[in-house]
Amino acid sequence: MVGKKLPLNDWHLGNGAKMIDESGWQIPESYGKVELEYAALRNGCGFADLTYEARYRVEGPDSVAFLQLLTTTNIERLGVRHAVIAYICDDRGSALDIVLIYRDENYFLLIGSGAARIAMVDWLQAKRDEFKGQVTVDDISSAQGHIGLRGPGAATMLERVAFGQRIALDPGTAMVLTIGSARTLVIRRPQGMVEGYDIVTGAIYIQPLWEKFAEAARATGARPIGLAAREIYRVETGIPRNGHEIGGNSTPIELNQPTGVDFAKGNFIGRRAMLHASASDVTRALVGLRLDANAVIDQGAELLYDTLPIGIVTSTVVSPALRCRLALAFVNTVKSAPGSTIKVRSRGDAVIPCEVIRPADLMKR
Repeated sequence: MVGKKLPLNDWHLGNGAKMIDESGWQIPESYGKVELEYAALRNGCGFADLTYEARYRVEGPDSVAFLQLLTTTNIERLGVRHAVIAYICDDRGSALDIVLIYRDENYFLLIGSGAARIAMVDWLQAKRDEFKGQVTVDDISSAQGHIGLRGPGAATMLERVAFGQRIALDPGTAMVLTIGSARTLVIRRPQGMVEGYDIVTGAIYIQPLWEKFAEAARATGARPIGLAAREIYRVETGIPRNGHEIGGNSTPIELNQPTGVDFAKGNFIGRRAMLHASASDVTRALVGLRLDANAVIDQGAELLYDTLPIGIVTSTVVSPALRCRLALAFVNTVKSAPGSTIKVRSRGDAVIPCEVIRPADLMKR
């Protein structure tokens, strides 16, 4: 089944985008040269159409209590115009999604994975129905457009598009900004996510807003970036993604992602199961892998110690910066120590060696 077309579909095609199906949408994989998009992302600024991602609005007198129960972070400590990363887990402690939570004066905005949207809508509505309080949960994904700015030059790019308005945001803070006729919410992403800014506006404003970024890019060297370049950067920085590391039965503990999980705040869905798991033996952990650049492996490739299966590859890319292949993988904790050498089964059933690295250290090697 072919995915839905983004509102900016014609612009993408007119600018050389190769489209792929992702999260039920046709989105740009690249605009012709992934290496140039990656260079912009790493050294300058890249901007991406993220309208296909999921966005939920939570409001009502008891919205804080609802989100305190639903998510792994301490919502009571989240100030107005601030944002935080959190997991939404099931009763077993398995991560259903990782979300960015923004708090406004009268509502909360949750930004999550488009791949998990349908399942998350059902989950959120079910939990709202069980909740003894006044709260509404609405899927507003189709009512909004979403642009992601990434790279060290993102703030400068944003200020240029905003006609010199000063953008002085700390990580995890936000502001409302008027750009042309578009009233936008600008969030600087908190720690634990790929660094950058998320810009959310009404769906009717996404076309003119995007064109302002495209015009500014012609003068600054910034580039529109597709999923391929963003995926390289994500794996390099060790950030988990829904449909790869998140989903199924992976828990925040296995993901080695302490950011966004606050056991001290009190009860939340999945807390008991995670505490039990942390008190007993966790059998697997998310690790980074480093291989020769010519190694060809796929998501789902089997990891081995001698001939014993010990894990599975969840994401894999070739890093232009490091000139090697990098991967994220779940590995048996016995063999998950950084510096360990294990083997991976590549295409053609060949078995090749790889080095275990902490996910956060992938770009340091």
